[in-house]
Amino acid sequence: MATHGEDEGLVGSLQRQLQRERAARLESERLLERKSRELFDGLDRLQAALASAQARERRMQLALWSNNAEIWEWQGETDLFESRAFMVRDGEAVISREPLVDRRSRIHEHDRMAVVRAWHDHMFGVTEHYEVEYRNWTGGEWRWLAERGRAVQRDPRGMALAIVGTATDVTTVKTQQRDLSLLARAFDDTSDGMCVLDPDGRIVDSNRAFSGLGGRSRESLLGGEWLAQIDKANFSAWAD
Repeated sequence: MATHGEDEGLVGSLQRQLQRERAARLESERLLERKSRELFDGLDRLQAALASAQARERRMQLALWSNNAEIWEWQGETDLFESRAFMVRDGEAVISREPLVDRRSRIHEHDRMAVVRAWHDHMFGVTEHYEVEYRNWTGGEWRWLAERGRAVQRDPRGMALAIVGTATDVTTVKTQQRDLSLLARAFDDTSDGMCVLDPDGRIVDSNRAFSGLGGRSRESLLGGEWLAQIDKANFSAWAD
């Protein structure tokens, strides 16, 4: 039969055990709360990072779309050329995959050798970048493309294993350059004396006929006031 002292000792032992269990439970709850908070904070940071990455990707898509550009990747192991163009409304990528030879088959015959040479020079490490402009048969018409890229992986011999880059439709720019060239040629070849003035009345350009009227070179007329360039001896010729 337990004595009074033994009963008190047993009760004390049980109380101490209960206190230890309570302390352990509180510590576990605090640890769980801390880990849960860290987890939720981590999820918030992850969501923020994903949102930021998505925003950057969307801005890149809009930049490519606004410049009539697409991104592409070539893998040497498969010799497949994969291009991605983006739609501005839904951000969906239009993906096409084809052998490199098929893509090259649509290049204008007058541009094909230049493209192949530029590609091989970069693939073999002769050039740091791959950059070329060519006419490409697209949608039933010839379109000018500016293609730029760089090797992102090479083998020990320096041969490109993967190349990534962009292709931009520069047809509008090429058309404007052609029109400006034709206009400049017409301006220079016309028999009528013509000059271009800035807001202060100074000559910024003139054609050959205008220079010939005063018996002076085009370069000597640039920057001068056009009325001051008239040789009084040839005033009648200028006036005509």
